[in-house]
Amino acid sequence: MAGRPRLDKHTATGNLVDDPVTREVNGSKLVTFRLADTPRVFDREANEWKDGEAVFYDVAVKSVRLGENVVGSLAKGNRATVTGNYEAVPYVNKEGSPGLNHRVWADEVSASLEFATVEIAQNPKPGLWAKAMDAQVAPVDVEQATVDREWGLV
Repeated sequence: MAGRPRLDKHTATGNLVDDPVTREVNGSKLVTFRLADTPRVFDREANEWKDGEAVFYDVAVKSVRLGENVVGSLAKGNRATVTGNYEAVPYVNKEGSPGLNHRVWADEVSASLEFATVEIAQNPKPGLWAKAMDAQVAPVDVEQATVDREWGLV
């Protein structure tokens, strides 16, 4: 990895170029997608805002749970924010010009609320459900219990 600039935490926001894809690498699942971060710039000559030069990020998600949530929640065109370890990998294209491949190993992926709404659905906690089943105790409706408590019904 010598010669490759790395940052421990980098955040990028942009639109997904394609749907997220689940791949198997060395026996482990890995979710990947490409994110286009296009800044808005003001053109003084035209006196208007325009799209600047896009920066493309190759994003990889190693966490199985986060990866499953990304695949189940995001699609091509969705706006998202990713945070994780950043790596710039130099390359030379077909024409012989140098470039940088921007990579983020995502620890966090969030849907942007700038142009869309989202509905949050908590993942079930298998450990709690397994304990409830083992004890033969009916699982508590956590959502209803929270509402009851907030409204002073219990």
